[in-house]
Amino acid sequence: MKKLLFLAAVVLFTTQAFSGTTITVRTDGSGNYLTIAEAITASTDGDIIDVLGTFTESGLIVTKGITIQGHGFANTIVQGNSTTPTSGNYSGLTRNSVFYINNSGGNSNINVILKNMTIKNGVSATTTARAGGLTISKITGLVTLSGLKIVDNYGYSSSNGSAPGGLICAGSNLNIDHCWITGNTASDTNSHGGGMQLQTDTGTGYNGVVNIRNTSISGNHCTGTNSYGGGIAIITASGTATGKNIEVLVENSTIYGNDSKQIGNGIYVKNVILTAAGTGFGTTNCAAKLTVNHCTIANNIASRTSTQSYGITFDSGSTGKTVFSMNNSIVMGNYSTADALNTAATTTANQISAATTFDNITGCITNSITKGGAFTGLTGYNVKNGGTSPYNYTGLAFDSGLSSDSIPVLKIGAGSSAKDKISTNYITALTTDQLGNSRVGNTDIGAYEYGTAQSITGFASISTKTYGDAAFDVSATGGASGNPVTFSSSNTSVAAVSGSTITIVGTGTCTINANQAGNSTYYASPQVGQTLTVNKKALSIGAASIASKVYNGNTTSGTVTPGTLSGLIGTETVTVNTAVGTYPDANVGTGKSATIVYTLANGTNGGLATNYSLANGSANGDISAKALSIGAASIASNVYNGSATSGTVTPGILSGFVSGETVTVNTAVGTYADANVGIGKSATIAYTLADGTGLASNYSLANGSANGDITAATLTLNNAATTFNATNYTLTDLANSDLVVSAG
Repeated sequence: MKKLLFLAAVVLFTTQAFSGTTITVRTDGSGNYLTIAEAITASTDGDIIDVLGTFTESGLIVTKGITIQGHGFANTIVQGNSTTPTSGNYSGLTRNSVFYINNSGGNSNINVILKNMTIKNGVSATTTARAGGLTISKITGLVTLSGLKIVDNYGYSSSNGSAPGGLICAGSNLNIDHCWITGNTASDTNSHGGGMQLQTDTGTGYNGVVNIRNTSISGNHCTGTNSYGGGIAIITASGTATGKNIEVLVENSTIYGNDSKQIGNGIYVKNVILTAAGTGFGTTNCAAKLTVNHCTIANNIASRTSTQSYGITFDSGSTGKTVFSMNNSIVMGNYSTADALNTAATTTANQISAATTFDNITGCITNSITKGGAFTGLTGYNVKNGGTSPYNYTGLAFDSGLSSDSIPVLKIGAGSSAKDKISTNYITALTTDQLGNSRVGNTDIGAYEYGTAQSITGFASISTKTYGDAAFDVSATGGASGNPVTFSSSNTSVAAVSGSTITIVGTGTCTINANQAGNSTYYASPQVGQTLTVNKKALSIGAASIASKVYNGNTTSGTVTPGTLSGLIGTETVTVNTAVGTYPDANVGTGKSATIVYTLANGTNGGLATNYSLANGSANGDISAKALSIGAASIASNVYNGSATSGTVTPGILSGFVSGETVTVNTAVGTYADANVGIGKSATIAYTLADGTGLASNYSLANGSANGDITAATLTLNNAATTFNATNYTLTDLANSDLVVSAG
């Protein structure tokens, strides 16, 4: 009875992974909706409805492939009524299943998940056989119930005569995992299934496959005069459809303390339709198949005055029509009030009764198995019929009641006759008990694996490492089992473990886990983990150079030529993938300092860029002015004035700016080759620029040219003698003077 790890996570058995929109429902108004009904209406296939709070709602019809998830038994409660019903008194209460999952939307092939909540205080409708808590009908896809507490629901149908308490699954595929179904009541005269009723569908007929795992069904009631199956009732339903089967697996589960007026208080199997054709399950007959693996079925009670079967009962209609197998399970201590209470825990009460074929019973503890005619089918190790000591109820050394676990179990004691009794585990796929304790070696019979807790101590925290650091050792002290503490890495791309030596493989974070196996006395120690962080190794790099660039409005430098890397581990290499320089501003300048940001690429000999870092560098570079273009200029004519400077220049339009920027022409000065009069003289134009939305200093504008005229100046001569270049002047008043004009 060695132990491994306790599995805290709830495993969901589903064929579809939902990935739709998450819709929130909150009673405080912080969600998308205030009610679950509104959210269901708004949802589409694949959506997740997240519910937090207590909601008084019933008749919640689900016909879409959605998930409805809560936040645990205490934090999400969906109740059909705000007060808990009492049997037979439903006056003033809302009468409907809390949830009704069905194919009325036109599609039976849907996948629905309900998880992590309490469903309570539902009362079934007056005219149907729906259950008080959940009704599931005609779903050929899959309904998954996980992490639910289904409690204090009532089935009562005055016209139908049979309505289950907790849930009914009719002609549907259903997985129930890590649920607690407790305190539910079926109160009709002919009620079946205080906890649940599983059946084929009536009329046209639907098959059903139901898997119940890691679940407790306890304290449920059938109070009607002719009631059967306080825990589970399995029925091939009446109607016109033949050849419809119900297949039920109950595994790693506890069925405890359920009661009814008649028989089959743990599990009751009833076959209604038996046609002439066929021979049983899987043929044209409606029939049932029941498999019970590693279960504990105990203390289920019948309020009757005759002694029959009170653990598992197959009714007379099951003859040749039901396939039953049971492995590694306990069916003991189930009794009726006809049995003396002081002997009910021993060997007097019938535990399994059937008019059917026992396909296989192996590795079980039970007694008083009855069957009409010769008894066959008992095989395997430690099968007991008749309760020979110590294989009786007392010898099992059960605790006085259910455990305090969130989903309670019936635990066996240290001296239990069920402890370490299976030398061959017939269920090879089953590795843990109902609480998640591992079953290894000689396992215990029943839903619970006995052990004593042990723990790992002295596993110290691990200091931060750097890639390239040497391997190091860790240590921890194990518990009383004496088994060695073993170590493992949650991420072998960061660290590898050999014995207690940790070798750094790469950078990142991982958990180094310490584990210790159990033995026949001790559970496996709870896993202890320490975080290991491995930082990148810093590299160095030689001086870089930066190519000059033309102003373009951004701060990125010209091309960077990096230096040589150094500091690599062993023969590993990596390369510079990118080297990007950034100036503090985008403006023109020489010898500007740029910050260089490097990225690395994988190299050779196992060199991975992710294992190294390279700090930013710096280098100087230049930004040169961006050359602008300008359109044709015009030059105004000027009168000869002895200067080669042209008349006023009207510049053309500038172009070539960086997007979003402008500058203007500040000055435009034309200069002729000489100062003399002339027509169409060519002038060189020198421009200067002024800031606009951009800076003039970031741009350059080459000299331009244009043609202009210099006209002759007017010369007035009065009684004077002079010599001048007459071509540059227009002479006046010569007729009134005695001057002699020379051309030269």
